Amino acid sequence: MSANHQPTPTAAELFNRALEIEDLGQREAYLEKVCAGKEGMRQEVERLLAHHKADSFMERPAVQPDPGSPETVDSSRGGTEVMAGRIQVNLPMTLKYFGDYELLEEIARGGMGVVWKARQKSLNRLVAVKMILGGRLATPADVKRFRTEAEAAANLQHPNIVAIHEIGEHEGQHYFSMALVDGPTLAELVRHGPLPPGKAAQFVKTIAEAVQFAHQRGILHRDLKPSNVLVDSQDQVRITDFGLAKVMHGDSNLTRSGDVMGSPAYMAPEQAQAKQKLIGPQSDVYSLGALLYHLLTGRPPFTGETAVDTLRQALDEDPLPPTRHNAKIPADLETICLKCLAKRPEQRYATARNLAEELERFLNYEPIFAKPASGVRRAWNWTQKNPWVFAAGFAALVVLFAGVAYGLLEHARYLNWHLTTRLNSESVATDSRCILFFKMFPLLALLLYLSRKDFRRAYQEQAKAGGATPLGKLVVHAGF
Repeated sequence: MSANHQPTPTAAELFNRALEIEDLGQREAYLEKVCAGKEGMRQEVERLLAHHKADSFMERPAVQPDPGSPETVDSSRGGTEVMAGRIQVNLPMTLKYFGDYELLEEIARGGMGVVWKARQKSLNRLVAVKMILGGRLATPADVKRFRTEAEAAANLQHPNIVAIHEIGEHEGQHYFSMALVDGPTLAELVRHGPLPPGKAAQFVKTIAEAVQFAHQRGILHRDLKPSNVLVDSQDQVRITDFGLAKVMHGDSNLTRSGDVMGSPAYMAPEQAQAKQKLIGPQSDVYSLGALLYHLLTGRPPFTGETAVDTLRQALDEDPLPPTRHNAKIPADLETICLKCLAKRPEQRYATARNLAEELERFLNYEPIFAKPASGVRRAWNWTQKNPWVFAAGFAALVVLFAGVAYGLLEHARYLNWHLTTRLNSESVATDSRCILFFKMFPLLALLLYLSRKDFRRAYQEQAKAGGATPLGKLVVHAGF
């Protein structure tokens, strides 16, 4: 007699299932049942649950080793992370030392990894160490993307891009170390209000120059936003987090057609629509414009209740002019910002260098090249975004004008008949309907006067009675 063999669930799977049971009594009964005879498994699940209860999952400090634990812990014993509504094991929970690095505190967390402030023992220096989320559970695609980020940044030696020191793997945990920037992000700087326009323009100019440096080496960032730009102690901006970087003209298998990657409030429309063939340097220019908008106003150009709402706004709506949020913004700087945020790539600055040069002109009080969008341009953009609405409206107008023209023609024919049958009547000049017609449609009446001899006398009578326009009187007196 054979039975279907079912694999033993892991601690991570039991943790996920237990977390879904809100009643603590039922959760305890469930764990007693599934962990019967597996005391080690039970302790691991309870440890994960205890950490989950005491932590927010988004900003937890480094945890000191448990008493009696070895100095270096097995990297496969992971922490937790909220992803797609589920909890996954990802990072060492009792980690204090990691290879050549002593982990001091967690300083950042993103969709792909977590960043620790650490001391490199061999060189006795402070660095930042980024580890891939998932540890040994990371998929090959996750590992490849993580290494792509590290390699992309490592090849960009620029004073305004955070430098990469080392790329490696320790006990199954992929990581790379980089320069530690002791300062806030731009997101933290604007948390209490927008920056002065000049300072915001200077920051974005410097960022644009660094982005142009990356573009020239075939690297698109694709995730430029205030939280990915650090400000060091010298008040210099430093770009970080190349987790979504794309190598132009290279292997694009990491981003499949249909994948939407980036931050909804800052990504270009073509990036939000996953139109991979359209994503290029001008997509980063859009993100730079969104970043500038945030620095000037204290908020991103689009904000929805959900990520989907934000994407819909970015695709279908134009951003409010920055001066609606901050009246102190100069008109030229607003024009530069809105040009970057154009829906169509060809309407933006062609390169990040062009944007940097335009911002330099603004900072030097020189005339900028960009012009505010005219009413005609805005109307044209609207028709491009709403072609079916425009077509329906245009068709309705055509039908309306055709109907009005036909009605006028029939009315003119009737008046022509009505007047010509009463040429010998003295009441022609006082016929109220005729006078009303001549006053409302003087050009049509004038055309009838010039084209029909039998209508001229009636028109002359109307002119005497005050029913003709000055132009009509001139024609009558001229003797036509």
